[in-house]
Amino acid sequence: MFVDLHIHSTVSDGTDTPAEIAEKISRKDGVKIFALTDHETITGIEKLPAEIFDTAFFIAGVEFFCKTTNGTKCHILAYFFNADNEEFKDMLYKDLRKCHVGDARQDAVTVINAIKEAGGVAVWAHPLGGEGEPILTQAEVLSRLQALCNLGIQGLECYYSRYTSEQEKFLAESARRNNLLISGGSDYHGLNKTIALGELGAESPVVKIHQLTILQKIFEQNKSPRIRQAFDEEIQALNLLTHDEKISYFDYVQRIKSDELATQVKIADLNHNSDLSRIPQEARTEKVFKRVEKYQQASKILGGD
Repeated sequence: MFVDLHIHSTVSDGTDTPAEIAEKISRKDGVKIFALTDHETITGIEKLPAEIFDTAFFIAGVEFFCKTTNGTKCHILAYFFNADNEEFKDMLYKDLRKCHVGDARQDAVTVINAIKEAGGVAVWAHPLGGEGEPILTQAEVLSRLQALCNLGIQGLECYYSRYTSEQEKFLAESARRNNLLISGGSDYHGLNKTIALGELGAESPVVKIHQLTILQKIFEQNKSPRIRQAFDEEIQALNLLTHDEKISYFDYVQRIKSDELATQVKIADLNHNSDLSRIPQEARTEKVFKRVEKYQQASKILGGD
C-alpha cells in the first residue's frame, strides 16, 4: 500500500494543480494515503476535488521554511492540524521566500509551538538534506536533531525519495532513540523534480504504512469507519503493537502472534533492540541485560522457537 506524506502543487512550487494531483492519485494503483504539503499555505487543500476523499485517505499538511535560534536552516512539516487555530493561521500565507530580505525564514520554535497548539504534529523534513542540498553527516544530523528535540519536534521524515536504505535505517533508528514519530514522503513537485508520487526511497520506493508510526497517531485520532475498513489489516497490526500495561509483556507477545504482519514488524524491532553491539560497553548494566534477555525470549516465541 502506497503512502506519500510530502507533496507540492502549483499553489507553492509544484507544476501540478491540486486537481491534477488528485487525478493522478485516484488512478495510480496503490496510493491510498497522502498529504498535500504546500509551503506556508493550505489553499491547495481547499482546491482538492471532493471525489478524492472517497478514493484515498487525505491528511492535511503544510511545509514551513524555518531557522533555529542559532540560524540553522530547516524545513518543518505540519500534519493533522486545526486550521482555524489563530496562532497557526498567523503563520500561513507568509511565504518569506518571495520577500526581498535575503534568507528570511520563520522561527522554528514558534512554528513548532503553533503546530502543537493547533493539535497537529510537527515533523523535521528531509533531515539529511533536501533536493539539491549537500548531504549532512550523521554527526551533523544528530546535532541538529538534538536542538530540534529541545524545541519540541515530534517526528522525523525518515523515508525520502532521495535517501538510500542505509540512510533511512539510520534516520529510523535515530527517531526511535528520541521517541519521535516516523514519517515519509516523496517531496513530489511534478515536472520540477524527477520524483514520482509514492516514491519514498532511492532504493526501495514503497513503504508499508506500519513503518510510518506517525500514521498510528493520526489513525487513533480519526475514528472514521471507512478508514477502519479500508486499512483494517495494517491498523490491526498497529493496534497489536501497542502494549497495554494492564497485561503482562508475554501475554502481549502472544497477542501479537495472532497477526502475521504485526509479528514480522515486532520481530524486526526485537532483533534491533536485542543487538548488544549498538549499546556502549559502559552502558551495559544488569538492567540492560535483563531487558535484552526479555526481548530475545519474545523474539523466539514469535519466531516459533
